[in-house]
Amino acid sequence: GAGGVRERGGVVGGGGEFGDGEARGRDAGESLRAGVGPDDVSTATALYNLGGLAKRQGKYDEAERAYKEALRVFVAKLGSTQGETADTHYQLGSLYRRKQEYQKAMDHFQEAASAYERTFGPSDRRVEEATRRTKAMLRHLTGQGRR
Repeated sequence: GAGGVRERGGVVGGGGEFGDGEARGRDAGESLRAGVGPDDVSTATALYNLGGLAKRQGKYDEAERAYKEALRVFVAKLGSTQGETADTHYQLGSLYRRKQEYQKAMDHFQEAASAYERTFGPSDRRVEEATRRTKAMLRHLTGQGRR
């Protein structure tokens, strides 16, 4: 629902410095796709968590694929104004910022801010944070950002 994505320890697990947690997370994602289907919200949540794990490990292409697929399912099943959708846009914005793809980052931060506002109201702290990130990406695009 509107609460946003919750990372679940049981999905990605943990083993030392990600250790076997990565393999368990990937296995969990595959099991969910096979068991509940590729278009189930549970699968999207697992993909979201895998995206976060991959991003933390610097595997940005893998993270991007996982987040984009999670976003596709969240939008299809929950709509564009739910917390899960907003969270995924925000994480994609963060990923693209790390990749220095500032236009894509700005677009996703804008989507996140809009979805957060529609879901939680204009005074929610997530709206403020996503808006702040959007403005930072605009500064990068106009040559006024930090290098």
